[in-house]
Amino acid sequence: MSKTIQIQFKNQTESTFEALSLKTNDTNIIVRNHLEEDQPILIEVGHELLNTQLDFSQIKSFYALYFNNENWFSGATISDSSAKGDFSVVTQSKTILLIPGAINFELGDVYRILF
Repeated sequence: MSKTIQIQFKNQTESTFEALSLKTNDTNIIVRNHLEEDQPILIEVGHELLNTQLDFSQIKSFYALYFNNENWFSGATISDSSAKGDFSVVTQSKTILLIPGAINFELGDVYRILF
């Protein structure tokens, strides 16, 4: 399933694109199991526990953008896939946008997400 995503920036501009939608109650998400080509993925976590582990092992370069419960930007993880081995991140965010490859905006300019 796909959703239209809009990232709003601090300078009042925006970027709109399609992303795969993943709603899950899993506390450990193996990201490679949900990838389709190089399409962004919006992950909406539904469990009530504090943390979710995102397993990025065997994945090319990506950006993971984290948003709080009101969809305000709260942080990011960047991987350039230059190291071999397993890689995972633990997050408290319930809304996560994964963008494979490069991005065409500055992370510091991200304000919020709408979908």
